[in-house]
Amino acid sequence: MMSLIVPEARVLGLPRDEEADDALFQALGQADAVLIGPGMEADLGRLAKALCLHVRSPLVLDAGGLAAAACPGPDVRILTPHAGEMATLLETEKAEVEADPASAAKEAARRFSAVVVMKGARTVIATPQARLAYYAGGGAGLGISGSGDVLAGVIAGVLARGVDPFQAAAWGVYLHGEAGRRLAERVGALGFLAREIAAEIPRLLHV
Repeated sequence: MMSLIVPEARVLGLPRDEEADDALFQALGQADAVLIGPGMEADLGRLAKALCLHVRSPLVLDAGGLAAAACPGPDVRILTPHAGEMATLLETEKAEVEADPASAAKEAARRFSAVVVMKGARTVIATPQARLAYYAGGGAGLGISGSGDVLAGVIAGVLARGVDPFQAAAWGVYLHGEAGRRLAERVGALGFLAREIAAEIPRLLHV
């Protein structure tokens, strides 16, 4: 079905038996970067952890994939939680994360040895060495459902080009935010769709 809906995407067909795992793990080994999580419900955490163990290329974990944050895997990894997901990762309250998102991002980066993109109205990017970057643009329209999935995909796409993980995270956040800003100017502050955010990225890269 996906190959019909998005014909330009490469879709990997898997057999419905134990050979499916082998085929999927082999495909993971051939990727320049891997993103796990968008569209994955939290109860699929076991799958996310199994996939993480077979990834050797740079890895982005988002949404349900964040269940694999502590799993052994590639040295290069980027986590993209929002406040609720960060609270789960750090075993704390959401209100505590929202009160000091920079500290939460730094702690998660240190604890999971990863670059962390702490999503919010003011996004914080942190490294295990406590390097920080901030982005406060984009606008409220980026709160649309699926927007975070687009952000994770943009970061993974930049990462696949061989970019340093901190720079990949920073560029991904910037491109995602600027796409939201452009759409707000053209369409309106609210009401555009996540797929329209993705469509703006090539125009931004061309500038």
